[in-house]
Amino acid sequence: MPQIDTASKFSRFVLSSEDEAAALNLNPYFLMYLQNKVAAYAEAVVEAKVSYHPDPKQQMEAILELERLRNFCSAYEELLAEITQANLPQQPNQPSE
Repeated sequence: MPQIDTASKFSRFVLSSEDEAAALNLNPYFLMYLQNKVAAYAEAVVEAKVSYHPDPKQQMEAILELERLRNFCSAYEELLAEITQANLPQQPNQPSE
């Protein structure tokens, strides 16, 4: 069983390469769920409008909310790409000509 790295303030797990391979072998329904999360955040980013606020604090909050949506979208896209790449069938090395 993987151990928690107590030196990490983010409760990071210490995984062997076998543990990582097992962790990336996910149910296709989870991948669909994750893709839907990416799509939802991407749609929110596209539809978001940072309207002008005379109050600088409100203006900054609107900008920060848009950046938060972008960051979620990027993080989910990166995670989905890693999982998808790990689950692709491995191609045998082709001899170079």
